[in-house]
Amino acid sequence: MESPYVAPDGASYILHNDQSVGNDFYLVDAKTGTRKFRLSGNGPPQAPGSWTIVKYASEGVYLWSAGMLTIPGLWLLDPQTGSVRLIDGSHYWSMVDGGAAWALAQPGGAEASTYNAVYRLDLASGQVSTWYEGKGNIRLLSPTPDAALLIATQGAGYGPPGILRGPNQLSPLEISPDNPNVAAAYLTHPGVWLALQGGGLALYERGVSARILTRGPLIFNVAGGCW
Repeated sequence: MESPYVAPDGASYILHNDQSVGNDFYLVDAKTGTRKFRLSGNGPPQAPGSWTIVKYASEGVYLWSAGMLTIPGLWLLDPQTGSVRLIDGSHYWSMVDGGAAWALAQPGGAEASTYNAVYRLDLASGQVSTWYEGKGNIRLLSPTPDAALLIATQGAGYGPPGILRGPNQLSPLEISPDNPNVAAAYLTHPGVWLALQGGGLALYERGVSARILTRGPLIFNVAGGCW
């Protein structure tokens, strides 16, 4: 079971996009396996079938609209009642952690080489701020334990990662010893696990530069909590 689908206390999880339930959302008791229907998978009216889980947090299950037909927004599903409410409809909020949501505004086609931006939504106040603007492709990698954001801006968004600590406060994230590119990133205990292009795994912890744990031909995909 993917971590974004699991409650913070591990007592329940959301079953979605599974062969047994289709595109609907079910709340499952992790101990007993009891399923309770919570939400149709139809998504918002303008983009049916597009609701996708971003994160199961203590306040509920965050959803965004992703797929062939989409609309911008961040929604919150109450796993106990099945009700859904719109949090913000200004951008495509694809990451949530540490009291904030993150979105990437990146035009397609030729415009992608001339402008893109990273936005931050403060979930407590509802304030949206621009944290980065630039040329070329950007890839959002992962929130960090210290309320920052890892992104990649070089190599068409597949170059070495940078750490964004505030509006226009982007600095390189050094990964000892040879600063490889990152294929994917995953936030779980005790920090951000980085799957390295070409094989290997690195770890970024709060206030500590990233360190390579293993290198080799294997490409890792972190799929669950690491303790």
